[in-house]
Amino acid sequence: MSRSRQSENGNVGAVYLTRHEIAARVLELGDEIGRAYAGLDPILVAPLKSSVVFLADLTRALAVPH
Repeated sequence: MSRSRQSENGNVGAVYLTRHEIAARVLELGDEIGRAYAGLDPILVAPLKSSVVFLADLTRALAVPH
């Protein structure tokens, strides 16, 4: 389901996931990674500059030391 966003300059484009859907999925990933790496000390790496924001959110969602 694609949604569009409007800005003061017109249509921005299709929005595939809302910020709330992304935040929910990041929390789910944090739980999954936490279970998979329980007792371990994983290292998180952001290979692209734009992935740093995602990795920061994921870091906050992880309950295991990393």
